Amino acid sequence: MRTHRIGYGLMTALTCSLFASTLTPLAQTAGAPNSKPKVDARAETALKKTGFHYTVTPLGNFSVPLAMKEERHQEVFISSYTDTFDDMETRRLWSTVWRSPEAPSTEMLSKLLMDNVPQKLGAFELAKTEKGYKIMYAAKIDAHAPPAVLRAAIRLVMYAADNKEKELTGKDEY
Repeated sequence: MRTHRIGYGLMTALTCSLFASTLTPLAQTAGAPNSKPKVDARAETALKKTGFHYTVTPLGNFSVPLAMKEERHQEVFISSYTDTFDDMETRRLWSTVWRSPEAPSTEMLSKLLMDNVPQKLGAFELAKTEKGYKIMYAAKIDAHAPPAVLRAAIRLVMYAADNKEKELTGKDEY
């Protein structure tokens, strides 16, 4: 019985040592100043084929700045991270519509909820941030979406967000 404990203790010590040695290199490289953010190669491959110019954010998301008619602009973000439920894997696209240090009014939120009803893909969302509140238009698509579907989703998010930004603020900030 005593040898069993020693064997178990030795095995535990070896396991802990091996586990610690595999963590050390990860911890050392995780915050490296010149390390590139991790991006989803599937999204990047599809995005390259859309013809849109993009950059990668420090968090590994894709930023797609778009010029529109009437000299307006809208920036759409595409997440490298995906969500999975059963066999379905989705990717989120979003664009900012409105920001304020104060919470939006009940009337504004009610209108946004009603405006979600006719949307073809996606919905308006409210997020609380360190600087206050932010309303975005966001859509989720299949993480394996081909370039044509990704392109259509980017354009849909762009138009929905820009139209709502124009309606709510009359400005062109995002």
